[in-house]
Amino acid sequence: MRKKKIALLFWFMVLAVAISVGMIYLKEMSQRWYKKVEVEEFGLTISYPRAYVDIPKEKENVEQIANNITAIITETDIETPGIAVDLVDEIIHAKSELTGLTIYAEAIKKGKTPKAIEQICQDYIIMFKIFNSYEEVLYEEYEEVTVAGQPAGRTEIYVKGEWDYVYPGMISYLIPLEDREITIVFSGTKKLLDANKKEIDKIINSVKFTELPVEESSNEISGDIS
Repeated sequence: MRKKKIALLFWFMVLAVAISVGMIYLKEMSQRWYKKVEVEEFGLTISYPRAYVDIPKEKENVEQIANNITAIITETDIETPGIAVDLVDEIIHAKSELTGLTIYAEAIKKGKTPKAIEQICQDYIIMFKIFNSYEEVLYEEYEEVTVAGQPAGRTEIYVKGEWDYVYPGMISYLIPLEDREITIVFSGTKKLLDANKKEIDKIINSVKFTELPVEESSNEISGDIS
């Protein structure tokens, strides 16, 4: 009888451990499942792992450098000067609890820019250097790509880190559409960005654009018509 009780206790412990391990594995796997995020105001749909946790908005944040860059570039596209930086809206800002990568997206409503993709990328890199003049840029490149069937630019920038083997950087997708501009940025160390290239590609390949919702006019016609 004693041996039987010991055997039952042993198998109970094995079962408990198996359940615990299974729950931990399931939790980790669920973080890798993709969730769809829709930003109706700017007609953007994008999917990324559930491991990405939203970051509260801050007045100053490293990832938000793209916000300033886009606003400055946009200012050169219009005749009326003085466009405000806050016209560029932060629409996504989240960090993965699994990989440590950050995804940041912003958008602005405006007519299609006359600039070529190459020029948009060059301006973006130039403005990054201006806003980060205290950083030593070690590597930069750009290329023309396609996002959801739309011509877009892809820039890759790395700066010197605290240690020689750490290179903080960002991969940015600059997407000029007919009635809006969207920028999607992935930031982290070069090691993290390289290791998660497939995830970044999968997220970008999930992007879809829809027509912007029609804004109701607040103007009303008053008075008699004769």
